[in-house]
Amino acid sequence: MKAFDSYVATLDQLGRSLAVDKPDSQDVSLLSAALDGGPSRALREVVSVLCLRAIGAFFTPQRLACELAARAVVQGRVPARAPIVDPACGAGDLLIACARRLPLKSTLFKTIRQWEKIVYGIDQHREFVDAAKTRLVLLAASRHKSFREVNALLDEPAFPNIRTGDFYDDWTDFERPVTLVLNPPFTIDAAPEHCGWATGSINKAALFITECLENTPDRTRLVAILPEVLRSGPRYRAWREYIRRIATVNHVALLGQFATWADVDVFLLDCKRCAQGTKKRLLLPGPPKSGARLSDRCTVAVGAVVPHRHSPRVGPKRAYLTSRDVRPWAEIRRIACKRRFKGSVTTPPFVVIKRTSRPTDDPRAAAAIVTGKRPVAVENHLIIVKPNNGSLERCRALLRYLRKQSTTTWLNKRARCRHLTANIIQALPFTS
Repeated sequence: MKAFDSYVATLDQLGRSLAVDKPDSQDVSLLSAALDGGPSRALREVVSVLCLRAIGAFFTPQRLACELAARAVVQGRVPARAPIVDPACGAGDLLIACARRLPLKSTLFKTIRQWEKIVYGIDQHREFVDAAKTRLVLLAASRHKSFREVNALLDEPAFPNIRTGDFYDDWTDFERPVTLVLNPPFTIDAAPEHCGWATGSINKAALFITECLENTPDRTRLVAILPEVLRSGPRYRAWREYIRRIATVNHVALLGQFATWADVDVFLLDCKRCAQGTKKRLLLPGPPKSGARLSDRCTVAVGAVVPHRHSPRVGPKRAYLTSRDVRPWAEIRRIACKRRFKGSVTTPPFVVIKRTSRPTDDPRAAAAIVTGKRPVAVENHLIIVKPNNGSLERCRALLRYLRKQSTTTWLNKRARCRHLTANIIQALPFTS
């Protein structure tokens, strides 16, 4: 990340020029950019998006940072003697958003000294830490509308509690509760041996959250921006249950796509460390309070054919339905594609739903009906829904239901990942 050093030098130069001369329109524009998205744009100019994805170094857009800060700092207050800590602070976007809501003292110098007792951060990259410190000084000066003391604050430097280090190795053991704010890396990593809720590859953000909660005292507050897969992905069901055992979930909010340059949906998690945990609030919406779920009237399963795993030369010849052969909302009477398959097949009529599905798709669940008499081998990129009564009319009713806006709305609240799962379809509140 040494390529980012030039931008850090630009921030420092901006602060020193503002301390000497009265800000002109260009300075005001540069200051505004420095406090809102400037570091992120500068980083993308010097480091490829592929590299940023590999290390999880995506700075938080101001829209999301403000959503988080509004939960963490209410009317300029944080819990008594509970510092705001970002254990993966990057260039300080979350700390900046929180500091915007902190009160000012009579002078810039006094404000900085007060904020230093409240604002903590750690990051692996020294360049990011330097940018975070300088930006906080610039924010305080802009709120005071006075830059006379900036030079001295940049020379010290200010904010000694924002430092370079590794969260796992250099975490400060706080004896009192803190307010954790974080947008952790979304990269994939191997689950450590001590991880009790997963094995194999996991999203590093899930590990970050559990490590934070496990290594802080009871009543520690955690407000985080997390990838949607943690909220609704079936692989993270055990993680969600674990969070509920060690924390009280206060609030969950869907935030949409992270940014135009990072195509992943995110959500906000606000919880409090609690040894007893709670089951009062779910990360996912619960089952419908009344009426029936789809699984009460239909059998739901993923297609059995895994093309790269099953040999096309083994088993009887079958009609073979793939995702690309499904025209949404049609009734498929003839399947031209054939292949050999010895596994599970499905006898029509039944409904198939495409698993690949984005929150922007409308309707969200693209589906079709398969009719006929011969059993069909179905690709695993499709979800099969077969009415328990074997009725074609029930299939048609289901197709009408899947096209409704209310169904798309429910699915988008339940899961904003890039695919649907059999569990999600089973939970649909279908009463037709």
